[in-house]
Amino acid sequence: MPRYAIECEWNGRGYAGTAIQPDAETLHSILNAMSQAIEEPQAQWRCSSRLDAGVSALALPAHVELEREWDINTLGRALSSHTPDAVGIRSIARVADDWDALRSTSIKHYQYRVLLRPWKPALDAGCWHLKRLSHPELLQKMAEMIPGEHDLSGFSCLRGDDTDAQDPKRVYHTANWEERTAEGGRLFEFNISAAGFLYRQVRALVGSMLAVAQGSYPFEAFEALLHAGRDGQRCGNIAPAHGLCLQRVVYKDQPNWQHIDWA
Repeated sequence: MPRYAIECEWNGRGYAGTAIQPDAETLHSILNAMSQAIEEPQAQWRCSSRLDAGVSALALPAHVELEREWDINTLGRALSSHTPDAVGIRSIARVADDWDALRSTSIKHYQYRVLLRPWKPALDAGCWHLKRLSHPELLQKMAEMIPGEHDLSGFSCLRGDDTDAQDPKRVYHTANWEERTAEGGRLFEFNISAAGFLYRQVRALVGSMLAVAQGSYPFEAFEALLHAGRDGQRCGNIAPAHGLCLQRVVYKDQPNWQHIDWA
C-alpha cells in the first residue's frame, strides 16, 4: 500500500482534539470521513501529534496508507474537496513505507499567544486574553531557564494510563518570549521547540510563567519546579487550549512536500 504524508492546517477550536475518540468529532474522524469520500475506505491515518481539544495547528503532518497510487495533485484536490472549514490541505508528499509521521525523528515547534489589552478579542480567538501583567520582564528570564535536557514533570498533567510511567526527560531546544505592539495593547508570543512534550506541558509552562508575571505565583517556586522532576508538586497553572498552536514539525528525513497545483 503506498504511503503519503499529508500536511494539514487545523483549527481545533470546537473539536475534541486530533486522536480518534468515541462519540466525539476529532481531526482523525474527519480524515477517516475524507478517505471514505475519495473511495479509500481502508485508509490508515496517523498524526504527528496528539493535540488536545481546542488546540490548533498551522502545519500538522500525518501519514496515510492508501489502496492505490495517486498523483499528488489529484490526491490533494480530491481530499480538499471534502474538507470542512476547520481543515486545510497544505501539501502532500509520497514517502517511504517506513516513514512515520509520529515515530520518525522530528522537532516540534509550538507557539502560544497572549494578548494584553483592556477589551477581549472578538475576531482573533486564537490567543489568551489578559487585562493586566504586573511583571512582563520576568517572562523571558523564565523562558531562558527551559532549554536543555530536563524532567519537567511538574509542568504537565497525568493522563491516567500507562504513558504516565514512561521516561519524562525531554531535550528542549529553544524557548523564548517575543513581544510586539497589537491594536490597543501588546501581543506576547511564547515559542518552544523539542523532540517531544509531556501531556499539556506547553500550556502548563505558559500558565505558570503568566502566573509569575501576574504576581500570583512566586518566581522561586517556578525555578524550583524546573529542577524537581517527578518529586515536585504539579503546578496546576494550565493556560487555555485556544492560545496554543503547533507551528511546524521538522523531520530528519524531511518529506518532499508539494503544494497542490490548482492551475
